[in-house]
Amino acid sequence: MTISIARESIPELIKKSQLDIDSYVPNIVICGESQCPEFKEGRLRCENCPGDARLECRYDLRKRIKSALIEQGCLAGLFEEFEGIEYASMDEKLILRNKHLDLVFIIPTSIGPISELSSFWEDKIIRPKIRVLVPVEYHPFYGEGEGYMDSVYKELMSDYGHLYPFNVRDGTHPDPLTIASTLVEVYKRRKLLELTENVRQ
Repeated sequence: MTISIARESIPELIKKSQLDIDSYVPNIVICGESQCPEFKEGRLRCENCPGDARLECRYDLRKRIKSALIEQGCLAGLFEEFEGIEYASMDEKLILRNKHLDLVFIIPTSIGPISELSSFWEDKIIRPKIRVLVPVEYHPFYGEGEGYMDSVYKELMSDYGHLYPFNVRDGTHPDPLTIASTLVEVYKRRKLLELTENVRQ
């Protein structure tokens, strides 16, 4: 007696796999420079900022990354958008340590985000979630820095390798939105591989 078992074809398996990938929703925080004084004082809105200045604005860049990731199906936000963070040095760490928070993108181009990076990097739970986006001129492979941050960047690279050079102008190096989008697409697949590791298909 022959038993026939219905099996899915390769195209059906590919389609199912893509549905699984699309249904995974990463939770992401984007850290970096905050609004300029003109914005904070209500004298200037981001959309009214001159084109060149806006292109170089790291706060606007963070907002653009957030919008791109939301369009990609992620839950993404900036800490300063949320109420209830009273003691940032501790509250942010508590949030980032949460198992439901997947990734932390940091653009360390001023004292505040550099301090955040140093603090988060020392936390063993947060460290694997960190993805650092660095203007190409500050990246150890392209810049000529020899200071403390250059040493931190090299340590980051040697440990997890999550240090990505970007340029918003020349096209030689990738745009930060492209980097973030690519990393999220890969991350979703890695998480699904982990989740299905001990599950019989």
